[in-house]
Amino acid sequence: MTGIVISFNQLAKLGCIKDINGEKIKFYPESFGYDIATGDLVIYEIALGDKGLIAVNISLIIPKFSEIYQLKSPKKLNHLNS
Repeated sequence: MTGIVISFNQLAKLGCIKDINGEKIKFYPESFGYDIATGDLVIYEIALGDKGLIAVNISLIIPKFSEIYQLKSPKKLNHLNS
């Protein structure tokens, strides 16, 4: 899956990714080994966690992607999954 990090709270150790369909999925920062930031374009897999679906195996594609390309909607990412 491809998505953009739309929120990340270091204190709560919880974040959220929005995929190309506008769906949101939670993630925990221990899923990857780099500093995550809002606006990063990432790829990830979906797994079943204790409280529902979560993003795992997250990899950074482009840091601050949404700022660079001034995305208003994640649907503009459709061509990346083709």
